[in-house]
Amino acid sequence: MNPIVLGFGAFFFALTGAGQPLFIDSLTRNGFFNGLVTYMANLIGMAVCYFMPAVDKSSKKPTTIPQRYLLGLAILDLTGQSLCNLGLTIARSSQLFTILYSLCTPMVALMSRFFLKKKISEGQYMGIFMIFLASTLQVVGGNTKTSGEGNIFLGSIVLICGVVLHSSIYPISESILKNKEYHISPAHLSGWLGAYGLIFLTIYQCIFLYPKWDTLIVHEINTHHGSIMLICIIYIILIINNALHSYLFYNCLKELDAVVAGILKALQTVIGFSLSHILFCDECESDDGIDPDCITSIKVLIIILIIFGFLLYSLTSESKKKGEKKSKEYETVENEILLTEQMQEEP
Repeated sequence: MNPIVLGFGAFFFALTGAGQPLFIDSLTRNGFFNGLVTYMANLIGMAVCYFMPAVDKSSKKPTTIPQRYLLGLAILDLTGQSLCNLGLTIARSSQLFTILYSLCTPMVALMSRFFLKKKISEGQYMGIFMIFLASTLQVVGGNTKTSGEGNIFLGSIVLICGVVLHSSIYPISESILKNKEYHISPAHLSGWLGAYGLIFLTIYQCIFLYPKWDTLIVHEINTHHGSIMLICIIYIILIINNALHSYLFYNCLKELDAVVAGILKALQTVIGFSLSHILFCDECESDDGIDPDCITSIKVLIIILIIFGFLLYSLTSESKKKGEKKSKEYETVENEILLTEQMQEEP
């Protein structure tokens, strides 16, 4: 793939990822904060990816992977994402979601190291550690005021559990997309996972949520004086945003790898902070502290650490690739010299 196109794709992957919690936060402020209903927008977006165009010729081949593998991965993804969205709903803070969600980066790196047997250099580990340090700063030193009557502690626990399960999707999906025995395109992988998840979640909603729709949904919207029209518009935008994010995510996994996709996830923090500050920040201080959507000095430090960690990882990766290329060239030359010497020694 063209490096420029790949670069733009990576940027919009991070941008759409940062948009997810902001749109969900907007729904929450209108009284629409049922995590599973908002997660359904993500599954619809993933399912829509099935009909999106392939980025290369190899992606146009028919799917040969057994459906039971896709079903198992869909259940794992559904569980992880549901916990992430539930944690966001409990905490009611897009900032906390963005911070903890960036923990995907070190978790994906560790999983790729042990399960995919990938070699990660010291410089790359240092970049990942800087991103991990940035991820923990807000939880350790940030304020705990939320957008509403949220529970930071419980929301954090649920989010971390979801992030662990969600992080496992990265290396598993990469191994599926790069598997030589089976074939499936990135768009079709996203589509099947979204379709399976949508079936499970729809059944659950019909059994447990629909009978309590007025109490759990309508009553909360009325209590918060939310606008039905605005909620519908934001929900549709959320679906479109999630479709683009999923499409770019699975293509990044195929063209790059799980660790790089995890690094890009961390960049969502920088974009998320900026957009959250612009859209939701209330500069007025209260007895509870500063609005959690405002940029503070500790968040500036987090942004700096993430940017430096990203640059360190990227530059080290480039140096590593050049070193491996030179090593292969030297190895080829040495083999040619040995072959020439053997031919000369033969009578």
